[in-house]
Amino acid sequence: MAIEIFQLPVGNEDPDQTTTFSLDSGGKRYDIRVKYNQRLANVATSKTTYDAWKLYISLTGQEPFIETPLKTSRDLLASHRYKTDCPKGVLVLSDTAALLATSDPVYNYSPERVTFEELGTRFQLTYIENNT
Repeated sequence: MAIEIFQLPVGNEDPDQTTTFSLDSGGKRYDIRVKYNQRLANVATSKTTYDAWKLYISLTGQEPFIETPLKTSRDLLASHRYKTDCPKGVLVLSDTAALLATSDPVYNYSPERVTFEELGTRFQLTYIENNT
C-alpha cells in the first residue's frame, strides 16, 4: 500500500488563481482554482468583513464540476465522490496553527475563516492519494 501526500501550491499572491495538477494514478489532469471574495457583513449595523475562499475543480480546460467553500479540517471532495471525474484521494485544508496546538490537552480548536493573507502560510491545501 502506497500513500502519497502532495502539498498543493496555493497562496495569497493572487485572489483568483488556477493551477493544473495530475492527480491519482490514472493520470487525469485537473485545474484547481481558488478564488477569494471578501464582503462586508450587514453594513447597516457593523463594518465587519468576512473572508471567503472558494475552490473549483475541473478536468483541464473544461467547466468546473466541483465548487465548494474552502473550509478547514474536512475532506473537501467527500460530497462529490459520486461524480465520475472526482479525484479519488482526500483533499484537506489544514490549519497549521491548530495542528501545532493539539499537543495542548486543554486546547479547544474552533475552525476559523481562511483570510487572504493566511492561505498558503497558516492554511495549507493538501491532497492525500492512496495508490492501492
